[in-house]
Amino acid sequence: MLIVIDDDPSVGEIISDVFDETYTVKYFQSPIEALKFVQAEPFSAQVFIVDYRMPEMNGGEVARQIKAINKDFQVILISGFTDFEDIQMLLRQRDIDEFHRKPLDFNALRKSVEFRRKLFLKKSAI
Repeated sequence: MLIVIDDDPSVGEIISDVFDETYTVKYFQSPIEALKFVQAEPFSAQVFIVDYRMPEMNGGEVARQIKAINKDFQVILISGFTDFEDIQMLLRQRDIDEFHRKPLDFNALRKSVEFRRKLFLKKSAI
């Protein structure tokens, strides 16, 4: 399952539409609701697309909490407004696995999601 977390419903719906023919997609506008879902259904998720700037909680904190549930979860962070030092720190600490800048290149994002899904399946099989 692909989980999309973005406080902007138009972005969340576009991303969901791009992937819904290939993946089971669950969209959350609230990172808190997304984390509650993942805690309740930890075996349903594989890959996450998470916005960086959200009012309830930033994407870095969401990613850390996702990885605390299962370190093999694959997190792709997206943002149109970035502090590259923060993004680099999140990558170095392995809190996130990839970063994509908005406006999104959906072909690149599709390739990333497929690669991350395969990597998750490989890691979880070990």
